[in-house]
Amino acid sequence: MLPENTPIFRKVIVSWYDSVTACVLMLVFLDAVFLFAVTGINVACEMHEYSHHIWVPVLLMALSACGALSLMIRLIRRYVYHMKLNKENISPP
Repeated sequence: MLPENTPIFRKVIVSWYDSVTACVLMLVFLDAVFLFAVTGINVACEMHEYSHHIWVPVLLMALSACGALSLMIRLIRRYVYHMKLNKENISPP
């Protein structure tokens, strides 16, 4: 949530699920899912009877990569926004 131009309250209230801690924990979870999918692809490639089910770990890998990319973009934007605010507040007029 970005603040409006003339807000009543100056501080933006961040939801618990959009906090930095929650985003980092979700990134760790998505990385674990990604590694699990890589293991699944290795198993499916090694065992011929599972080769026709390779789409499941590929789908898991793609979805976890998209989710992690989305979270990283969100965190980078938030970091840049806060750095911009700090730079404006610290610089002399």
